[in-house]
Amino acid sequence: MTDARSTECTAALPSSAWALAGVCLVGQLIELALRGVSDAELRWKLASMALTALIVCWVSAGVLRARRLPLVVAWLVFLVDLVFTVAAAIDSTSGRATSLLLVVVAAAQVAALAAFCRSAYYRSARSAPRGAARPSIAALVLVAAAVGMLGGLTAPTSGTDSTTQLRVGL
Repeated sequence: MTDARSTECTAALPSSAWALAGVCLVGQLIELALRGVSDAELRWKLASMALTALIVCWVSAGVLRARRLPLVVAWLVFLVDLVFTVAAAIDSTSGRATSLLLVVVAAAQVAALAAFCRSAYYRSARSAPRGAARPSIAALVLVAAAVGMLGGLTAPTSGTDSTTQLRVGL
């Protein structure tokens, strides 16, 4: 006889997963407000939005399923973003409040991911076999798609914004 818990992820999605999704969405909205919309041609904007959304959805779904590679990618993106955001804030001569807000958002992303990795859901998902029954992650992946589309829509941080430019804005 098979133990039911060994074939399914029994824990509910933790609030830290929702917090991470919310903080990432807020972060992209802040970046869009600060930098504006890309000047690229519409087809390049749409391609950038679609590509970025696909990448962010893949990483998000992998993190929510406790898969190692997407989790490592997420940690790298968030930690590198935090380091560069702190460095930019230290180097900034104007916009201290904006710089501080960006540092808080980047730190909140790292904290939410750390909390998620310590959750009962994560432990249960890590120990459950592939294909095991799990709570639906569809709503969180939809938020990830929105984050990705906003990232693809946002103008680059520096340089000229070519009208034929495909970007992945994470």
